[in-house]
Amino acid sequence: TWKGDLSDIDIPTFDCSSKSRGRKKKARRYSGGIIVYIKKEIKNGVIHMKNISQSANRMWLKLDKTFFGLDEDLYLCGIYIPPLNSPHYNNEYQNLESEISKLAGKGKILITGDFNSRVSTHADFVLHDDNNDNLSHLLPDNYKSDYDMTRRSQDKIFNSQGRELLDLCATAQLRLLNGRFIGDILGNITCFNTKGCSIVDYAVTSMSLLSSVKYFKVQDPSPFSDHCQSVNFKANI
Repeated sequence: TWKGDLSDIDIPTFDCSSKSRGRKKKARRYSGGIIVYIKKEIKNGVIHMKNISQSANRMWLKLDKTFFGLDEDLYLCGIYIPPLNSPHYNNEYQNLESEISKLAGKGKILITGDFNSRVSTHADFVLHDDNNDNLSHLLPDNYKSDYDMTRRSQDKIFNSQGRELLDLCATAQLRLLNGRFIGDILGNITCFNTKGCSIVDYAVTSMSLLSSVKYFKVQDPSPFSDHCQSVNFKANI
């Protein structure tokens, strides 16, 4: 969002939480940020975790397990990862991994937004991880082996930030929802602009949440943005 420090845009029956980057003196607008709207009827169960990330590119929220009747707390992150050549890029994936490590032992993770990362159909897990019997004695008792999971994508480009995203998934036991569920079986394009078409918007979740996801859909292109609303999914959690 380019809202900046201006007053929040009021939407009836919703509460707003936001973070914004600064604005240079000669700039006409703010340089970006994150904004989240929460239905007033559930706001008491949603906690803004302000101490987890100092970056204006990420906002963490906790869905309280008691309020929502969940087995574990669910930690949601709204994210924007700038391109590598952006002045706003600051070791984004290393910082994100550090933030995840603070929360992973406390509940489940769901991250959604614009990652500026293209992963094509490359694996977001360790290939043949369950066949390493000769190394099993070196692993901790609670180690969970990865297993093959088909994922399709209409974007055939693989870039360096895509590699960082896949490495994060493998390290933190996270998985992409794109291209895996009813509603997005083909792995639909999420961004349309003058440079071409790509998939850079994702939902990424704890592997243990995958069995709860019922569908995932990339919406049709919008006249108001070059990005599609990509995170439209249902989960029984």
